Amino acid sequence: MAEISAQGRAEARQALSELRNFRLKVQEEQIPLEQEIRQLRSQLEESQQKLRKLREAADSNDVALADLERQVNQLASTRSAAESLIEELIEEQALTPDNRLDPEHNTQYEKWKDSAPGPEKLKLSTDLLIRLTESLHQSIGGGTAPTTIYSPDGQKISGTGLSIGPLTYFYSPEASGIVDTSDPTFPKLSPSPADEAQRIRTVIESGSGTVPIDATGGAALALRQNSPDLLGEILRAGIWIYPILLAALITVIVAITKWISVGRVRSSIRRARSQFPEVWSSKNEAQQEKFLQHQSPLLRPFWETLWNTRNSDPESREDLLYARLIAIRLRLTRGLAALSVIAATAPLLGLLGTVTGMITTFQRITLFGTGDPQSLSGGISEALLTTKFGLIVAIPTFLLYAYLSRRSQGTVANLEAFSRQFEGAPAPDSSSER
Repeated sequence: MAEISAQGRAEARQALSELRNFRLKVQEEQIPLEQEIRQLRSQLEESQQKLRKLREAADSNDVALADLERQVNQLASTRSAAESLIEELIEEQALTPDNRLDPEHNTQYEKWKDSAPGPEKLKLSTDLLIRLTESLHQSIGGGTAPTTIYSPDGQKISGTGLSIGPLTYFYSPEASGIVDTSDPTFPKLSPSPADEAQRIRTVIESGSGTVPIDATGGAALALRQNSPDLLGEILRAGIWIYPILLAALITVIVAITKWISVGRVRSSIRRARSQFPEVWSSKNEAQQEKFLQHQSPLLRPFWETLWNTRNSDPESREDLLYARLIAIRLRLTRGLAALSVIAATAPLLGLLGTVTGMITTFQRITLFGTGDPQSLSGGISEALLTTKFGLIVAIPTFLLYAYLSRRSQGTVANLEAFSRQFEGAPAPDSSSER
C-alpha cells in the first residue's frame, strides 16, 4: 500500500509538472496568436472600410450615370425640338411669295427636302437659315420697286411699291395705300385716307418718315375693306330698305312739326297766365283784341269763347269750352298716329326684308351648294340689314310718339285747368283729363 501511495504521488507530481509545462507553453504561444488575431481584425476593418468606400463610389457612379443619361435625353429632346422648329420654319418660309419666285432658293429647298436626316441635311438646313436671315434683313430694311396691283374694283394700276417686313405699301398718282398680298397672284390695294396716302408717298419718295402698320397680320386690313359705310349698307339691303327710309323721313317731318306746334302752344299759354287775368278783369274789348293778336292761332277760338261766354249759362259755357279743348287736342295730336303706326310696322318691314333675303340665300345654296361659306355668310349679313334699319327707325319713333303724346295731353290739361280758374270753381289737378 505504501508503494502504491508513493507511486501515485509521483505520478501526480509528474502530471502537475506536465500541466505547468503545458500552461507555460500555451502562454508562450497565446501572445503571438493574439497579435496575429489583432492584425487579422485590423486587416478585416480595413477591408470593410475599403468595401464601404467601393460601395459609396459605386452608388455615386450610378447617380452620376443616371444624371448623365437624363442630360443626354434632354439634349436629344432639345435637338429634336430644334430640328422640328427649323423644319417648320423652312417649310413656312418656302411658301412665301418672295421665296417661291426665287429659283436659287427653290433649288436649295428641294435638295434639303430630298436629303436624309444626318450631317448633310443639317448643313443644308444651316445654309437655308442663313439665306432666309439675309432675306429677312433685306426685307426689314425696306426697298422700293416698280409694282403692279389691282384696285378694289379689279382695275390694274402701276406704280411704286415699298416692302417693309411682311407689309407692302403702294403709291401712284391714281391711288395709294396698303397692299393685301394674301393672294400673291392678285395683290389687292386697300385705299388709304388722305393723310395716310400722303405719309406713304413721302416715305416712298424720300426714303424716310412714318407709315401706318397693320399689326393684326391683315385682319384689320380685311375689316377695313369689308366694312361699308352707311350708304353702302343701304345699297346692299335690298328693295325693302326704301319703305323703311320713307317711314324714317315721315317720322322726322312729323316729329319736328309737332315739336314746334306744341312748343308754340305751351309758350302762348305761359304768356296768357300773366296777361289774361288782367284782360278778364278789365272787360276792355280793345285790350282783348290786343291780347288775342299775341296768342297762337290755335288758341284764339278758345280765348274768344272763354271771353264771350263769361255771362252765359255755366253748363252751356262749359260745353262750349270743352268742345274748344277737344278741337285743340285733336290739332295737337294730329299726325301722332302715324308715328305709332311707323313704330309698329318698321320692324315688320325689316323682318320682311330679312325673310326675303334669306329666301334668296337658300335659293343660291340650292343651286350652287355650300362650298363657299364666305359668300353664304355675306348673303345672311345682307339679309339682316333690313331688320337692323327697321329697329333703328322703330325705337326712336316709339319714344318720340310717347313723348309728344304726353306733351300734347299735358298742354291741353294745363289749358283746361287754367280756364277753370275763371268759372268760379277751384282749379283741378294739372294732370287731369276730361
